[in-house]
Amino acid sequence: MSHDDSEPHVEKETTDGDNEYILQYTKYGAKQINVNSIKDLLEFPCFQSLHETLQKSKVTRWELYSFVRYLLSLDMEVSNEDIHDWFQQYPWYDRATTEYQVNYERQQQMADGKDPMPIGCNNENRNWAGHCIGRENCEYSLYHSVELDQKIYDRLDSYSH
Repeated sequence: MSHDDSEPHVEKETTDGDNEYILQYTKYGAKQINVNSIKDLLEFPCFQSLHETLQKSKVTRWELYSFVRYLLSLDMEVSNEDIHDWFQQYPWYDRATTEYQVNYERQQQMADGKDPMPIGCNNENRNWAGHCIGRENCEYSLYHSVELDQKIYDRLDSYSH
């Protein structure tokens, strides 16, 4: 199979005279993001929008717990101190309130005893709609562009059966 160098989601790398093509998309058609820190989430247009909103105004409880729930769903260790370090840039930041909300989210469970699902692209929540640019305009997926904790994918699989 040949690839045209002008394809928008293909990078061509040449090493020792050999061509290697790096596809930026995987199944589900979602551009991948390596998340090593909270800041990496700003590559998502919706999280960039949320970040901009949080710099201007007081946070709503829904925005705070949605952000925290997503962080806790990542396949990386996120400590309370990491969250404090990130949130302290916002004018509404209060250490005690943030600590309470983070611990609340860490303990949250659904009626079936499982952790709640993080915000996703199929979520029709009107609060999130204010940050989402729409699936037709976005090359990312909140569930497929990053590595989430395996328990999230297991839960998704249980819904499809």
